[in-house]
Amino acid sequence: MNGTHRMAICISLALLSACGTARDATNRTDEGDRQRRVPVSTLPARNGSDIASEIVRFARIDSFKVRVRSSRLLVIGRDESGKRVSREYVVATAMKGTLSRALPYSRVGEVTKAALNPSWTPTSGMIRRAIRSGKRPPRPSAPGAKGNPLGGFKLYFLIGGNGELGLHATTPEHEAEISEAAPNRQTNGCVRMRKSDMIAMEEVVLFQNGYDMGALLSEIGSRPTKPIFLTLRDRPKVIYLDE
Repeated sequence: MNGTHRMAICISLALLSACGTARDATNRTDEGDRQRRVPVSTLPARNGSDIASEIVRFARIDSFKVRVRSSRLLVIGRDESGKRVSREYVVATAMKGTLSRALPYSRVGEVTKAALNPSWTPTSGMIRRAIRSGKRPPRPSAPGAKGNPLGGFKLYFLIGGNGELGLHATTPEHEAEISEAAPNRQTNGCVRMRKSDMIAMEEVVLFQNGYDMGALLSEIGSRPTKPIFLTLRDRPKVIYLDE
């Protein structure tokens, strides 16, 4: 990734504070751009990764394995040479009880859509649980709104007809609760990820589908209340595991 591209991302991220709904963008790179720029995740591998080297460089992502009970996400893909690589991330996963028991364990799904700056709407289940516990029901968050639970970035899963699950960033408060010391059973079924990790994941997925993250973030920087939704053709697989 060149310096200009990295600077564009940094400037645009400064304008983003959260997440959202609406249209399909057409910011696609041509074949020459694909050969010149390959986004990679170069963060150190965490314990539990099934690779030997200290650095994982993703040029594409093939699959996500969500380990619910241990609150881990195993990402499997390829590096620039085509070699298989993987990395395990610490994440937040579904709360214990009814929510986690209802997950589509062991069913293989796909990542079908990506969003930048999406809005957030609480599900009817979230509202009912809040009312039963005597809490104020959560309210929807607009694109770019402070405190938007999606943190500005989301990949949408489709597993056996269930399209409500996904992988997304989060707020600074929730990010601080993601601990490596113990399982983080905090969500309503989605996978909640540290924002820096989520941006790295989404950039690679977008790139392998021909989208330019820098251009998309620049667009959001100029229109911070507008969400961007992108349909994916090269779709990583996803599976939830009860482990």
